[in-house]
Amino acid sequence: MNKHARKIWHSWVDGIPVQFKESDDEGWKDAELVRVSFYRQPQNDPQSWRVKPPPRRVAVRYRVWLMKSGRSVLPTIHHIPSENDDPTKFETYALVEALDSFIRWDGPERVTEVEVDE
Repeated sequence: MNKHARKIWHSWVDGIPVQFKESDDEGWKDAELVRVSFYRQPQNDPQSWRVKPPPRRVAVRYRVWLMKSGRSVLPTIHHIPSENDDPTKFETYALVEALDSFIRWDGPERVTEVEVDE
């Protein structure tokens, strides 16, 4: 058994989540080693296994605006680019404010942090 396969088994025994990937076209999925066929277990197919990485924290910036929609007023979220976003792909405050449906901003910009699995 190679070092990677041994690490997968030890992690699983210690209660650390491990993940399995069926093919390059699919994403990683949490897996129980003993529920996978012997031929797909880490000692026989190590490249298809990994220790699940910890979730990463991401800051999401947004601002709520009120939009006219027929006879209704709808709160709408305006996503603001974060450090990893391409700012050219987002509408600016000025573009949102220029919309015919724009009424007003509902408070200041908000920031919330979330955990995202990789």
